[in-house]
Amino acid sequence: PRCCACARRSRFSACQSLPRLGIRNAAQHSVSRVFDESDDQYLYGGAASGSYVFYRRVGNIVEMFWNFNQSSAQVWHAGKLLEGYRPRFNFLEPAVLASASGIVSNNTAEVEVTTAGDVNFVCAAAVDGGRNIGHSVWIAA
Repeated sequence: PRCCACARRSRFSACQSLPRLGIRNAAQHSVSRVFDESDDQYLYGGAASGSYVFYRRVGNIVEMFWNFNQSSAQVWHAGKLLEGYRPRFNFLEPAVLASASGIVSNNTAEVEVTTAGDVNFVCAAAVDGGRNIGHSVWIAA
């Protein structure tokens, strides 16, 4: 078969279904989908709040930002990611634990994101007025 757009021999018949100028339109459509951005999805806080946990999707990349008070060493379940934003594999990654004055603590803090969409935060020690701060990026499943 011949390709409808370039009139060259092609093993692929899919391009025959593209309209005239289809390759250019399809390419533009594909590129725009790669850079499609979702709205911010808040698990905690809001745009005007000084404390927040939110995530968004750009193409198939999801990024999450957080900055909130966490002054206990208890695990805090921030919420659940929507379908389409969840990672393929569970992961645990470091975060920053800072004191109320902004000094970074020597104690560790982590975020855990599961394939079920659960987002959990924990810090190794209670820091009075402590803030858990971070940014994470993953590929959506």
